[in-house]
Amino acid sequence: MSPGADQFSVLPRHIAFIMDGNGRWARQRGFARTHGHEKGVEVLRTITRRCVDLGVEEMTCFALSTENFRRRPDDEIDFLLDLLARYLSKESDELDELGVRLKFIGRIEELPPGCRADLERSVRSSSANEKMTLRLAINYGGRCEIVDAAREVAGGHSRSGKGRREGDRISPLRADDARSRSGDPDRRRPEDFQLPPLAVLLLGALLRSLELA
Repeated sequence: MSPGADQFSVLPRHIAFIMDGNGRWARQRGFARTHGHEKGVEVLRTITRRCVDLGVEEMTCFALSTENFRRRPDDEIDFLLDLLARYLSKESDELDELGVRLKFIGRIEELPPGCRADLERSVRSSSANEKMTLRLAINYGGRCEIVDAAREVAGGHSRSGKGRREGDRISPLRADDARSRSGDPDRRRPEDFQLPPLAVLLLGALLRSLELA
């Protein structure tokens, strides 16, 4: 049993963390929003280590939504993508030591070419790690995922050439399959993707608690 796991009667296999409130946390303390994003990376690092120690198999971190990717000023988005690149470079060795495999979900194709190359490199270099999967959601949105999954299903039916109405062949199982594959290209079966039983809203509240600790 992993260190600390005996403290819990039931340990979730998959935990999702929603990183929200970092900019507000920083502004409330007189800092620039970018300071909050940097603190967010520190929290992510701490949580990742703890999840590995507890024996959690999958961790998903919703780091940058599609809405914020389109709505935030260009200079803030540039900072966030640069921060992501620095995180991947700095944490690569430790993630390997921890046995963490990196995955990314979201509309990655809309990111700048250099950022996409960094993500792909991190996925390849960590592909052999098996202790825990850390999935970062970048330029990700639930509504966009539904649209992408619907397009995937409809596109598959239109290519099938069997003459049946596309809507008649769309089922929850096929939608789940398309959704998981659109979010993570390495997944091919809907049963491979288990929705997280526990989602935790970060960041502002956690940062405040750390200040009081």
